[in-house]
Amino acid sequence: MKELSAESAAGVMEKLRARFAQTRPAGVGDEGFQFEDKYLGRLCFFRKGSYIGGYANVMEGKDPVELSKTFAGKLP
Repeated sequence: MKELSAESAAGVMEKLRARFAQTRPAGVGDEGFQFEDKYLGRLCFFRKGSYIGGYANVMEGKDPVELSKTFAGKLP
């Protein structure tokens, strides 16, 4: 998802972080976090500039943080 600016994307990330309890830093893009949800499994969201991306409900054996790093690396 692309926001109008990096600042508005940072605001969306704040809302996401507030929505999910007990997040941990993910080290992806400009900011990222990971967490586990009982319904969605392991998740990772990140921001790179004005872009927001991430993964949820990944198959067993896949790491949402590593998938997010690859994704972020392809963004401008």
